[in-house]
Amino acid sequence: MAVGVALLLLVACSSGEAPAGRVLAGVVNVAHFEVAPGERVQCSSDVTVQCQSAAIAGELYSANGRQAGGDAPDIAIEATGDIVLTGRIVTGGGAGGAEQGGDGGSIRLTSSGGSLTIGSAGGARDRAVQPVLQSGDGGSGADGLLGGAGGDGGVIHLEAPNGVLTIHQRPGLIQVGNGGHGGRGVVGGDDLLTFTPPAKLPNGGGNSGGVIATWSTVVGAEVVENAAATPSQRLLLGAGAITGGRGGDAGDCYVGVDPDTGGSTWPARSGSRVGREDKYVEVVGSDGGEGATQGGAGSSVDVSYSGEPVSTGVRGTSVEARGGEGGEGNWRNGVGSDGQDLHGGNGGAAKAVGGTGGPGDGCGAQGTAGGKATARAGQGWVKVGAIGSNSSSS
Repeated sequence: MAVGVALLLLVACSSGEAPAGRVLAGVVNVAHFEVAPGERVQCSSDVTVQCQSAAIAGELYSANGRQAGGDAPDIAIEATGDIVLTGRIVTGGGAGGAEQGGDGGSIRLTSSGGSLTIGSAGGARDRAVQPVLQSGDGGSGADGLLGGAGGDGGVIHLEAPNGVLTIHQRPGLIQVGNGGHGGRGVVGGDDLLTFTPPAKLPNGGGNSGGVIATWSTVVGAEVVENAAATPSQRLLLGAGAITGGRGGDAGDCYVGVDPDTGGSTWPARSGSRVGREDKYVEVVGSDGGEGATQGGAGSSVDVSYSGEPVSTGVRGTSVEARGGEGGEGNWRNGVGSDGQDLHGGNGGAAKAVGGTGGPGDGCGAQGTAGGKATARAGQGWVKVGAIGSNSSSS
């Protein structure tokens, strides 16, 4: 079995927080894993701590994704016995990327033969370090020709399949990573002359993280039964105990339109389209990310071929623009806060302008017909309802 090494390094910190006293990487195998009160331990890459027991009273954290589009490191603790968290475990956010943002860091706490305790019955010993489980946000996609997709938020796993899962609740105890936003797509200039849209734009919003829990016995949270839902047993925490969990918004798209001024971005007529065949262009917006509490908005699509240069006798291009669908809001992962509204994302708007037909062939000849234009807004999601013991939301 590979054994990770806890590197005894001091890491500079410009935020005013104490520097990390230890830096972990890879697999760390130890009998008892402890982060003492006031101690900060950094995970420089994905870390899995394998131990008999663990006690986190200080802060265990990972940095943000480093290279463009890079994922943030995940943190996992695998114990055969008890795990007690009275401090903080925080994972970083994914880095922004040209084609796709990185995923936020996830957290997995697994006690295979013992119990898992989150928070402290008497409150935090160090008031500056309130108990928190916080997974990272997804990185945003960059703006570009089509725009990049947002990364997914980190997921929090709480696993005590053979023991007691105890949750000492307080506001903001669990903070779920949000999905990253998609980047804006802008197609203009000479790119328009060779532009062939994909079946769906690639700049969708990332899905949020969520909370997944398994247990033998639960203390400090309500178990809600819903045979029609998946999973059928869910944990219900008090109002405000869980925050975050929003799906990322899809990036908007502009084809032949300046997003800031609304003017045409078509090039001069020197590159006129020739030929008498009909031309049809369909641009389908990307979808908002799914969210544990709030779905992301679908992309708005604005397509105009009115400035397309065409030659004599050429019919104008027919255009269809379709806004992206809003992301679904659900608590499919099985843990939610009482009274927390579930909202789907708004569908994206759509605007289409067909191309102008070419002039007639010869003096006094009738000009060619312009292209048709069809715009379809994306489907939005209605408010599902509040999470609660009487909710039937799935």
